[in-house]
Amino acid sequence: MSGQDARDVIAAHERVHGMRLATCKCGWEEPIRGRDVTVLHAAHQLDALTAAGFAIVKLPEPIHRCDRDVAWLSRDDEIQVDYDSRRSSICVSYPDGSDIPIYGPWDADRALDVGTALIAAHAEAGEGDD
Repeated sequence: MSGQDARDVIAAHERVHGMRLATCKCGWEEPIRGRDVTVLHAAHQLDALTAAGFAIVKLPEPIHRCDRDVAWLSRDDEIQVDYDSRRSSICVSYPDGSDIPIYGPWDADRALDVGTALIAAHAEAGEGDD
């Protein structure tokens, strides 16, 4: 990873207004040909972020939230992740009925560190494009 902050990457790829080309201050150009310039440049900025080592991930909506408990499902709706803030614990439940408790303490920084490591492992496995 380059060590850049995401804001630095985006700032280095500021849109430059052109007539027939979508252009960027980094030198990138793309013919408009009736396409939305804002969308073209946004795609370029996303490419710049991923090239700098950032992962763009849409977070799932919780399927359950009450008091201090929150649960999410995996994209294939098979794996459930539960977070209990009272116990500072996470439990991963699999379709075969097995549960793997991951005891805390879990705070936002630790969850982020583990989550980003899992995303890096996913990208390394060659499936990071989706």
